[in-house]
Amino acid sequence: MRRLQAASWGKPLAAGVSFTFNPREPLPAVLRIHASRSALQSHARSTPDASSSLRGGSGFHSFQASASWPQLRNSSLAGDGPWSSVRGCGTQFIAPSFLRLPYESLRVIDVEAGDYWYPADVVHRQVAAYLALDDFQGSTLPYFCGMHEAVMPRGEQASVLALEYLPGPNLRVAKDTVDSYSSSSKYQDFEAYLALVNSAISTVRAAHSRDVRHRDLREENMLVDESNDLAVIIDWHNNPRTIDDPGFIAGMDLFKLASTFLRCDRHRKQLREYYRTAHPDIHMSTRFARF
Repeated sequence: MRRLQAASWGKPLAAGVSFTFNPREPLPAVLRIHASRSALQSHARSTPDASSSLRGGSGFHSFQASASWPQLRNSSLAGDGPWSSVRGCGTQFIAPSFLRLPYESLRVIDVEAGDYWYPADVVHRQVAAYLALDDFQGSTLPYFCGMHEAVMPRGEQASVLALEYLPGPNLRVAKDTVDSYSSSSKYQDFEAYLALVNSAISTVRAAHSRDVRHRDLREENMLVDESNDLAVIIDWHNNPRTIDDPGFIAGMDLFKLASTFLRCDRHRKQLREYYRTAHPDIHMSTRFARF
């Protein structure tokens, strides 16, 4: 495993990698994706192309795949039902070598404290989050297209979460545009920006009521659906430390979410006042925060 970890660090996944993906109908719970050398070298329209990296971090690598994915687009999944709006797929890779490796002195308390995660638990918790929030898919969550298996270029078995392709920018890019006063972004209008805020808050509160926590609500984990003024939340870690109180974890989620939107110079003052009147709990946790 240490050799695999060294290989993944030495040659990490990057934009431009292609994977062959042949979904069957109906889409099963587990499909086989074989990242063969020929597939990695091919950029034919029949293979999704990891064309832009969304995130890279400990435990996962996420990509937006090409919107041109004829196997999915032309399947019965893309008929008149909810799948008709799916334009392609984003992929989140979870491989054991991406995670912290177990160590000789590992204790139960270390797992409870979140110092070590079993790879299967990482996958299970993220899948559970998307399933628990299935009624938000297609609005403030991407459509979840199932958990699949992959063979990484170095031969390691990995899990892949397949998600709806989302063409919009992430929230950091959108906020940078808002704070550029020469910009014509629609989100320079506070009411439009507030629509993003409220869509995110309502989703996270609903998640908490279903015993789901995100744990990493920063700008890169929210994509902006500019057509519908929605913040689409991705990468649901849902891996709370069992040693912590669930209410504390939920509070930290809301604090991080509120702070993420407050890191916008143009709207900070108005947003603080909005939190004070509409969300007193959020206001109490962020009132002394400095940005």
